[in-house]
Amino acid sequence: MHFAVDLRRTGVADAPIVGWDAHFDPLPGNSFDAQPLDADAAGIDVDYQDGDALVFKYTGTSLKLKNAYVPDGDGGKKNGRNPYIVLPITL
Repeated sequence: MHFAVDLRRTGVADAPIVGWDAHFDPLPGNSFDAQPLDADAAGIDVDYQDGDALVFKYTGTSLKLKNAYVPDGDGGKKNGRNPYIVLPITL
C-alpha cells in the first residue's frame, strides 16, 4: 500500500506533504482480521490558509490485488480501529 497526506487548496493542484509504503501479507486460514499499522513519517511544513483541507490517500500497489485493502472496513468486529493521523503543532 502507498499512503499519502496531501494539502488541498482551492484553485491549485493537491500538494504532497508526506507519503510512505507498507506491506501486508495475507493472514493464515483466509482470516480477514485487521492488521495494525503504526507509522511515523516526516512531512514538510505547511502554511495553513482558511479553507485548506488535508487529504488522506491510500493506493493499492499489488499487481494481483489492487483494491484488497480496506481501512477499518469492519471496525472492532474484525479487531480494527479507525484510521487517524497525529499532526505536530508548531506556533
